[in-house]
Amino acid sequence: MICVVGMGPGTSGFITEGARLKLEKADHIIGHARHKKDMEPVLGRKVDEYISLQELKTYLLERADEEVVVLASGDPCIYGIAEYLSRFASQEGLGIEVINGISSIQYLFSKIGLSMNEVYLTSSHGKNPDFDLMASLSKVSMVTDEKIGPFEIAQEMLKRGKNKKMYIGENLAYEKERITACFADEVECRSYDMNVTIMIEQ
Repeated sequence: MICVVGMGPGTSGFITEGARLKLEKADHIIGHARHKKDMEPVLGRKVDEYISLQELKTYLLERADEEVVVLASGDPCIYGIAEYLSRFASQEGLGIEVINGISSIQYLFSKIGLSMNEVYLTSSHGKNPDFDLMASLSKVSMVTDEKIGPFEIAQEMLKRGKNKKMYIGENLAYEKERITACFADEVECRSYDMNVTIMIEQ
């Protein structure tokens, strides 16, 4: 049985009680290096580490008769690993359960005191976003990557005549958290740490 557990944004303080109970009962726990570093001291037990998805699939198949928790950042159902592992489990005839966590998107909305109602969620991880659609909407939130980050998004909005209000959250829920509020024409051209961007039509 595979259980994908959302760890929430940042520190262990955002893990839900349901996730904690599942972690206590699991035969094995596996995650990325950051999960291992963050969670081993909290759980007081070993967290195995995987580097590639192929490595993770092999690990899960070898433990098909045991309870394995796969750690995921934020909410695994919001541009996370849940969809991928659900397809894998279906193909291999394995059982799967997903325990949602608090996403970095939810966290940033709460920090800036803004409702998530009517928000359009998207991501630039490994794909080119639909900037025309984003420019036409009043509220957009996006998980970004190193290739298409806050500055690139802002430039795309300006090309379309949209100087949107932007909120950029970096290292959310970590010690070095940084939240910047500015308009698209004020977004700095720099490297941004792990971040989420919200755009609002003023």
